[in-house]
Amino acid sequence: MMNFLNKEIKAVIFDLDGTLIDSTSVWKKIDSQFFKKRGMEIPKTYTDDIAHVGLKEAAIITKEKYHIKESIEEIIQEWQQASYDEYAYNIQLKQGVCEYLAFLKQNNIKLAIATASPKKLYEPCLKRLKIYHYFDYIASVEDVKKGKDSIELYHFVSNKLQILPENTLVFEDISVGLKTAFTNKYITIAVFDENSIKDDKEKIKYSYLYIKDFLELL
Repeated sequence: MMNFLNKEIKAVIFDLDGTLIDSTSVWKKIDSQFFKKRGMEIPKTYTDDIAHVGLKEAAIITKEKYHIKESIEEIIQEWQQASYDEYAYNIQLKQGVCEYLAFLKQNNIKLAIATASPKKLYEPCLKRLKIYHYFDYIASVEDVKKGKDSIELYHFVSNKLQILPENTLVFEDISVGLKTAFTNKYITIAVFDENSIKDDKEKIKYSYLYIKDFLELL
């Protein structure tokens, strides 16, 4: 256990993409290529529309809103093929992640990940980056069938860790996740990511602290 802003911290839940790993630019590239292949420009609000949901829900939104002829399964398969090598071989950690995870473990803090990415992407990535062993539990929006605009994923992970929200830090790089966690008594910390700079005011509104990288916390 440790103290943060006069609060007792017993667990930390991390988002993955844009928080622990520098992957949001990869998805921006994949999305751009997806629409370009179909003779379309990537819609301005597209990233915000799908950032907090899993692949299946994102595929449903994409197909229905933009009239994509391929099936949901074909869209998901295309995305997974485009992203697998990036996660398995290329994507790197954000600055200070290893040091901060080691610090938390030394202080006997339970650690978890709550992500929109599927297991077939996050597992090889975390193992290659040698941080997989730090986490007591990892869950995806696929486990609860709801995105991060719902509290279901955070509560699901908290229940697995057996720690109350008011004793849990949540690190997120998107405003939707921060707002959901903040309004449900979690202690939220916003993480800088260049792909969500436009949402910084909203991120700050729903967080106790805003960090550029994890070295700041050490």
